[in-house]
Amino acid sequence: MFTDHKPLVGAMSKASDLWTACQQRHLAHISEFSTDSRHISGKDNVVADCLSRNTTGTSTLDNVVLGIDYAAMARAQTQDTDVQAFQTAITGLTIRPIQIHNSGPVLLCDVSLGHPRPIVPRTFQRQVFEAIHNLAHPGRKATVKLVANKFVWHGVKKQINKWAQECLACQTSKIQSHVRSTVVKIPVPAKKFSHIHVDLVGPLPPSEGFTHLLTIIDRTTRWPEAIPMVQTSTTDCAIVLIRHWIARFGVPLDMTSGRGPQFTSALWNERPYDGPYRVITPGPKTFRVMIGRREEVISIDRLKPAHVDLTQPILVAQPRRRGRPHITQNQELFTDRYAPLQSNQETTRSGRHVRLPLRFQ
Repeated sequence: MFTDHKPLVGAMSKASDLWTACQQRHLAHISEFSTDSRHISGKDNVVADCLSRNTTGTSTLDNVVLGIDYAAMARAQTQDTDVQAFQTAITGLTIRPIQIHNSGPVLLCDVSLGHPRPIVPRTFQRQVFEAIHNLAHPGRKATVKLVANKFVWHGVKKQINKWAQECLACQTSKIQSHVRSTVVKIPVPAKKFSHIHVDLVGPLPPSEGFTHLLTIIDRTTRWPEAIPMVQTSTTDCAIVLIRHWIARFGVPLDMTSGRGPQFTSALWNERPYDGPYRVITPGPKTFRVMIGRREEVISIDRLKPAHVDLTQPILVAQPRRRGRPHITQNQELFTDRYAPLQSNQETTRSGRHVRLPLRFQ
């Protein structure tokens, strides 16, 4: 018995007892076939590799990627000058015509890695990238490895690395590095109660039902306020701020907070980034960006440079729709409580409008 797992060679002749009963059962099963174990290197253990590894011969192409028309790719190979240049160029590739399965088209493939890799024409390169990358949107290195293991063309790694970096779905959902802005001194307000700092303290031991405190401090006079609260939702914080501060000191021009969920509730359930948007005026601290039809000033802490493919038309993102969804004419019948009843509708004793099945009409 030949094996590339060297500890199995001396397991049969081991003098001490085995560690577990599972090892005893496994060796007892192996001893029914042979007790003469000999070690060979892993690269020479070809017979076992055929059973444990998904190897593919060089006579047919079996690693077919779904969503790619290989018949059209074979026709494009005959017209693409880059593909034809591979046959005469001096490279480390081994170009051979390989047939897909048994009755499929014949493609020019590289078999230098032990399995066929089709040479992709220029018109199919983007389609091959999207068929593999859009399955799970892996990183740049993983995408390059997946594509280069199954396909080949001139500059494949550089091109795949660039396209993976320009993927908008990856840019809006992944955070590779945070943009850190420089420390800038906040100007001292010229008027009292124009710049306040707010924060929530708690939960605290209950006192008359109150468990939290909303603390408000004016930056100029350092006048403090601590308002007890029962609930800490965004609406409750806004009501307390209006009744206990704005009613006495007026509306502040600036308000600084610790970016808690009560003060940034609109951003709490959104993706890390939206975009891309067109930059109007850059700056060291803030950028002026066109979002929809409105210009907004955004801190660079909330910005991320967008990588776009200049060969494709740049699609500028539109702001998300706020408020309630628009009611169509087909929905008015079910949303208007005073709409007249239809012929197949009935009113229950509780006042609800129901539509009876045909067999009960």
